[in-house]
Amino acid sequence: MLFCFLVLMANCLSFIFHAQVGSEAKGHHLNLMTLLFSILKTEDKKKIAALYNTSPSYFNSWILSLVEVRNICAHYTRLYNLPLKQTPRLYGENKVYRHDINKIFPVLLVIKRMLNSNEQWESLFRDLKTTINKYLPVIRFDYMGFPSNWQEVLSGLPNSTKPENQYE
Repeated sequence: MLFCFLVLMANCLSFIFHAQVGSEAKGHHLNLMTLLFSILKTEDKKKIAALYNTSPSYFNSWILSLVEVRNICAHYTRLYNLPLKQTPRLYGENKVYRHDINKIFPVLLVIKRMLNSNEQWESLFRDLKTTINKYLPVIRFDYMGFPSNWQEVLSGLPNSTKPENQYE
């Protein structure tokens, strides 16, 4: 079961970060991934979460948040100023963003952490900056939960805080 989940998760994350948003199949894969994760044995959940240097409860909240954001994008709904229902759990170093937990910025922090600031993250971050610059005159950063130093926060290296320093 663990191997099947890992293969499915790899495919889902590939769908999220590589393919075009909008395919119905991607949503089914992500929904299946969350379902499979929820029924895994605790030891298997721990192994999977460890791949992302986190705990199972954090990882579960992250994939639920990603599924929600994927579904919003796939159905052409706006993310701007939209309160999210699934809120990702954040580590202590990000506690200052907790007041905007139901906005998109915390989800970006999670994506950055999951991708470990790799090339995919750098590409996403460049695209994000380009899009924001395009609409800069009309954007209200607080509507998305962005702090004033958002570029610095998102461009910095991820903190390797261990779960004992986390909060809910």
